Amino acid sequence: MAKISMHITVETEERSDRWACRSLEFGFTVYGETRQAARLEVNKALTALLGSFHGDMEAIGRFLEKRQVHYFSNQGDGQNTTCQTGLSTLPHQETIAAYREGRATEVSLEEVLIAT
Repeated sequence: MAKISMHITVETEERSDRWACRSLEFGFTVYGETRQAARLEVNKALTALLGSFHGDMEAIGRFLEKRQVHYFSNQGDGQNTTCQTGLSTLPHQETIAAYREGRATEVSLEEVLIAT
C-alpha cells in the first residue's frame, strides 16, 4: 500500500442548505451537510481519482506534477518520491490562506492510500 501526501488548495463555502468544497487543482466540487462532512468528501474524491490509476505510481506522479501539486509519496516498498519542490516531508496542519465573500480558501494536507 502506497501513501501519497499532497498540498492542495480547497475553497470552502457555506451555502443555504449545505457546505461545498472545491479543489482548485483538480476542478471538482463535493458537498456535505456540515463543513467537516464536506472536507471528508474531498479526501474520498481524491482517493477515487488517484485510485483510477490502478496503482501506477509513475502515472500518478506525472498527473500530480502536471497539475503543479506538491506531493510526497511513500510507495510502501522503502522507496520515497518527492515532487519537484524538493520537500522531504509536508506539514501536518491546515493553513488558512484567505477569507472572502463567505468563502475560506486554504492550503491543506491530504493523505491518500493507494493499492499498489
